[in-house]
Amino acid sequence: MNKAQQLKFDSLHQQHINALRRQGKAATTIDVYSRAVRRIAAFYDRCPDRLTPEDLKEYFAALVRSHSWSTVKVDRNGLQFFYKHILNKDWVWVDIVKPPQKKVLPDILTRTEIERLINGARELRYQSCGHRSCNQCQHHSASQWLERQQRKLLPVDYFMATFTLPRELLAQTNPKQVYSLLFDCAVSTLKDFGLNKKSFAAELAMTAVLHTHTRRLDYHPHVHIIVPGGGVEREGLTTGWKTLNTRYLFNGRALAKAFRARLLAALRAAGFALPVTSKQWVVQCQSIGRGLPALKYLSRYLYRGVISNKNILRDDGETVTFQYRDSKTRKMKTRSLRGEDFMALVLQHTLPKGFRRARDYGFLHGNAKRLLQRVQWALQIMIPAFTPKPRPVLTCLQCQCVMSIVGFIRPRPAPQ
Repeated sequence: MNKAQQLKFDSLHQQHINALRRQGKAATTIDVYSRAVRRIAAFYDRCPDRLTPEDLKEYFAALVRSHSWSTVKVDRNGLQFFYKHILNKDWVWVDIVKPPQKKVLPDILTRTEIERLINGARELRYQSCGHRSCNQCQHHSASQWLERQQRKLLPVDYFMATFTLPRELLAQTNPKQVYSLLFDCAVSTLKDFGLNKKSFAAELAMTAVLHTHTRRLDYHPHVHIIVPGGGVEREGLTTGWKTLNTRYLFNGRALAKAFRARLLAALRAAGFALPVTSKQWVVQCQSIGRGLPALKYLSRYLYRGVISNKNILRDDGETVTFQYRDSKTRKMKTRSLRGEDFMALVLQHTLPKGFRRARDYGFLHGNAKRLLQRVQWALQIMIPAFTPKPRPVLTCLQCQCVMSIVGFIRPRPAPQ
């Protein structure tokens, strides 16, 4: 519309709003009624004070095709108010019939078809219990731990030291205290070796994880400790980073000798009756490259049980057969046990309540985030934005769509 018509329309539009307010209309009513006037003015691109009944019929015919039925009714009421109170004209009633809605009848399936549909999409899933020793649960927690550890990785060589508890000192009588002393003595041994190492003398950081089993699921408590090839060097009030320029960390026999003395002294001070043990304990210390493969290995049994469902091959009601990979030949082997012996074998690896299997030390500890940031700045590490991984979903076997859990079917006892 031209400038003169625009000025006239603005004046009528404001009068319309003022009249609605005088009538005590709600704010939403004022908004939709004034919008009706603006919409018809935009449709014809002129001031709506001289529209004919044919124009109104044409407008509402187009409005029915482009807008919802509620919008059509509101616009008709708004224009009726505009004609009556602003233009002082008689409103020519525009007869509008609501267009019919097309409703599609639902497909009615027979009972047999419904049964076939459910059976085709059914997949047996064990109910999650949430226990950290369950072989079905906590996979998401293990993935989250691995993501947190990956964000702490440094561009240096990594080493893994393994401290093994001798057979004579099995921790089945008071496992919580013995495992804690195992952690403390192993970590303190590595820390002191790091401070006393020639041409290095720095504070080491470590990630320690307790394992209590072998591949055959026998009881074999040991602590894996991953150590970055570098440490924090403190001189007075200054703190610096020192990289280990070699792929050799410590001698395993020297570590074993110091670890043996510390652990025996700690157990004796805690009131344990110490049996006669071998003088040569087993401690391994080796280079593992950049550290990520070792972290993935440690996360495998971190928040889950010692055996997965896929490795349990048979259960005939009396004997349980499971498979494992032999550490020497790297070939898969099987082991069969009576049901009660298999349960005892698995349950002996259940950790005491509240005991933390994985622990961080040094600048990798959760309370040393600022020190870790300084180390990352010193090594010029670009830390990517953290995007948490969503929980895995259940998908339909037929259509691959995401499924929702609607209930649990518990096993029913057999009829007597």
